[in-house]
Amino acid sequence: MSKDIICSKEDINVDSTLSSVSSSSSTPIPFSVLDPNHPMIGEDLKRKILHGRYNKQLIVDGIETGNFSLDLSGKIHMRTNLTFSSFLGFVLESYCVDEINKNKDVLLTNILRWATGIRLSKEKVKEYFAIGTGFKSTRDQYQRYYNPQDNIDILFLRSLGELNGYEPAIEKGTTNSAGVQVKAITTNLNEQIIQPLLEGKYCKVLTLLKYPNGKHTYDQCMEMIREQYLKGKITQESYNRLQGSIISPSYIGLDQITIDNYVQYISYWYSGQASSNNPHLENAVGLEIQGFKNKNGILVPSDA
Repeated sequence: MSKDIICSKEDINVDSTLSSVSSSSSTPIPFSVLDPNHPMIGEDLKRKILHGRYNKQLIVDGIETGNFSLDLSGKIHMRTNLTFSSFLGFVLESYCVDEINKNKDVLLTNILRWATGIRLSKEKVKEYFAIGTGFKSTRDQYQRYYNPQDNIDILFLRSLGELNGYEPAIEKGTTNSAGVQVKAITTNLNEQIIQPLLEGKYCKVLTLLKYPNGKHTYDQCMEMIREQYLKGKITQESYNRLQGSIISPSYIGLDQITIDNYVQYISYWYSGQASSNNPHLENAVGLEIQGFKNKNGILVPSDA
C-alpha cells in the first residue's frame, strides 16, 4: 500500500504550479513532496500537503501521549479534553522523542551531551535512548520511570542487561538524572521557563515555537534574561547558567521548518475535530488509521 496521498486530477488542474509539473511527468505527484509554504500554494492545497506529510505522525504521537486510543478492531478514538496548547505540547514532545531516537548520531548525541554536561563519545551515546516520562510506552515498558507529573519530560535510559533493568543518564558532577523539559508555548515565558530554571524546578528547557513574525521563543528568552541581568534582577552566575539551560530545536539538529509545518497541521486538525460537537467525533479519527496495525500494543505502519 502506498504511504503517499496522491494529488487528484482536480487538484492538479486548478493549480498552475502542479499543472506545469504534472504535464512533464507521467508519475502521480504525492502531496508530501510539495512545499506547503510556497507563495503559489493556496490554503486548501496547503492543508492537503500538510495532511499528506503529518497525519500518520499525529496518530502515532496521539496514541503515545494517551490522547488517542486504539481499540481491538484497529480503530482510533480521540479521548482528550485538553486545550489546544496542552494538546500541542504533548504531541510535540512525542515527536521530539521519536526524532531523537531515529537519529542517534546527531540529535541524541547533541541533546545528551547538553543535558549531561559531558562530551560523551558517539559510541557511548548509542547505549542510550530517549523516553517521555508521561508516555504510554514508558508506562508499559519502563514503569519505574513513568511519571506524568515529573519536571523532566524527556529522560535518557540505557540497558544494564536483561536482569538489571535500566539506568538514566546523570548530570555531570551530580547524582541527578539528566533530562529535558519541552515547551511549546509563546506566552508567559518568564513564568513558564525562566523562573522555573532559576528556582531549580527545571534543569534544561527545549523551547520549540516561533511567533507569527518569525522570531523564536528562544531568542525572546535570551532577550528577557539579558534585560533581567542588566536591571540587576539576576546575578552574573544566574545569567550565564540560564543562557546554557535553554535551547531551540536547531541547537540539536531538529529542523525548525518541519516543526513549524507540523504545528500548523496539528492546528488544522484540532480546529476541525476537537472543537466540533459532532456525535461521531470519536470515530472520525479512525478513518485515518489505514496503513497501521497494532503490534504489541504499539501503533506501527502495516508494512513495518
